[in-house]
Amino acid sequence: MPDNGDPTWAQQARRFYDLLWEYSMINEYGQRIFTGKLRDVYNATGASNASYTRIRKLLIELGVIRIVQRGNRHQLSVVEITGELPPSDLLPPGHLTERTAAATMVVEVERQVKSLTAWRESLLKGGLDIAEVLKDFELRLTRLEREVRKIGSQA
Repeated sequence: MPDNGDPTWAQQARRFYDLLWEYSMINEYGQRIFTGKLRDVYNATGASNASYTRIRKLLIELGVIRIVQRGNRHQLSVVEITGELPPSDLLPPGHLTERTAAATMVVEVERQVKSLTAWRESLLKGGLDIAEVLKDFELRLTRLEREVRKIGSQA
């Protein structure tokens, strides 16, 4: 599978799409339709079970497939292939505006590290008031806990 900058799961999405295309047929209305077990096609990509939903959603968001009928134990899935994958990286529409909790937390931790570094340097320049240090430390810790709880509730 060629590596064109896509993460592994996106490469597997490309493979999933290629297999759907390969096993599909043109119906009497000129639509390219896959009829079969999506799980079998998915397993052929070698992707982990955790990537299945991500791959399916990506292809739907890109507008290249439409699930006409979800299959089950007694019924095959029917998927219409509605477009072609872009030759460039496979990234979901709007990916640049997504804000993850992990990214927000990294920024917050970096800010706190800078603050603590500045605090430590100020202590090296002057005397040390233990009571003031403990009070300041408690305030910083309380603020950090509040921020982490806030970020965690957004995730």
